[in-house]
Amino acid sequence: MYRSRLIKGIALGIGCVMLSSGTALAMSKDHLTSKVTENAKKISIQVNNQWLEIDAEPFIENNTTLIPLRGVLEKLGAKVEWHPEQKLIHIDTEDIKIQLIVGKDTAKVIRNTSGTSTEEILKLKVPAKISDGRTFVPGRFVAQTLGAKVEWNKDLRAMIINTYEDDEIIQVERPIAFEVVGKEVLDDNEILAQWYQNNSYKGGFHSISDGQWQYVLIAAGEKNTGGYSITVDSITEVTPGTAYVHATLNSPGKDAMVTQALTYPYLIVRFEKGNIEKIQGDLSVLNQSNDERDKKAVQDLVLEFGSKIQMVSLLAPEEMVKKSIVENYKDLVTSSLLEKWQKDIQNAPGRLTSSPYPDHIEILSIEKLSDDSYAVKGAIVELTSIDQHNGGFTSKQPITLIVKDMNNIWLIDQFNFDKNTEAGSMMYENS
Repeated sequence: MYRSRLIKGIALGIGCVMLSSGTALAMSKDHLTSKVTENAKKISIQVNNQWLEIDAEPFIENNTTLIPLRGVLEKLGAKVEWHPEQKLIHIDTEDIKIQLIVGKDTAKVIRNTSGTSTEEILKLKVPAKISDGRTFVPGRFVAQTLGAKVEWNKDLRAMIINTYEDDEIIQVERPIAFEVVGKEVLDDNEILAQWYQNNSYKGGFHSISDGQWQYVLIAAGEKNTGGYSITVDSITEVTPGTAYVHATLNSPGKDAMVTQALTYPYLIVRFEKGNIEKIQGDLSVLNQSNDERDKKAVQDLVLEFGSKIQMVSLLAPEEMVKKSIVENYKDLVTSSLLEKWQKDIQNAPGRLTSSPYPDHIEILSIEKLSDDSYAVKGAIVELTSIDQHNGGFTSKQPITLIVKDMNNIWLIDQFNFDKNTEAGSMMYENS
């Protein structure tokens, strides 16, 4: 069952250069070769300025990045052996040998210095382990033991490994000049137009190279209204071959007049490609969009609740009604409201007749009462099978709901309506 959940975050607001944005028109099912970055979900590994393509995803456990046994260490000049019977791992170079056992929190390290061997047992914060049939080892420990320099880039969510001496490491933090791409550029380039159509509905950062240019499409995904725009603060080469795009999604103001339709905000920029091979970025959201996210969560909750009302037959035996109330409403209302309906089932919303029946809730307004509560006014729409076929309704029962944020979960806390409303006070469709 879908539950409206919202973890409230602190949105970032920064002084940005305002850039125009647009709305996607269509999306083809064909796919071009493009790179897609979904806001730093995956962990990347770079060895000596080269990004690695590995077939098993690194992961973090207890603040330790675990990397796959194969594919990374060979780049550091190590020979890797796996002995499944003992769950023993050998990682060897000419001068250093590391022995790990899966699940054991110590490692044996043997160093050969000028023909003299020394052995030591070192404690591991996180041991080697097997996940999904693949063996993983603590990346920083192994790489540093082999003599490499290891850094963690939090913006890229990347482990940066270098075996160069300090004076050989290329230091990069270079701003990249960029320009906004207008629709006329897409119209004149069939490849770019197709790439745009393939990706403009997908939230994230999408890139493609064309000649001297590197194009980046910043897509915000689906929004309920118009009035959104995307700004770009900067594009920076943060490590050799990697450009990082800092962008902001600006939502419409509270009283702004906007299109009441689904939109897909986007922005396309381009810069000279040079040696750039990888694009990453972050799309921050300004504070005013918090209200919109809250309202969307409240709206989804109320609509889901409305779809459940017809499932509760108030004419069934009392114990069956109580059971049905719990089964259909427990994930959508507060425990206090659920308890109230359990004590007095006649005050609970439900189905009183086989026809007409409560089909859905029509929302008329959503009003913010405080940071953690909203008042929703609307009506329960009752239909017959004929109404459903013809697109009409039989009646609308006015209701008011109070929705509250309960530990980052939006739940209905109050539900008020009068089941005894006289016909003249209810809304009926003219026939």
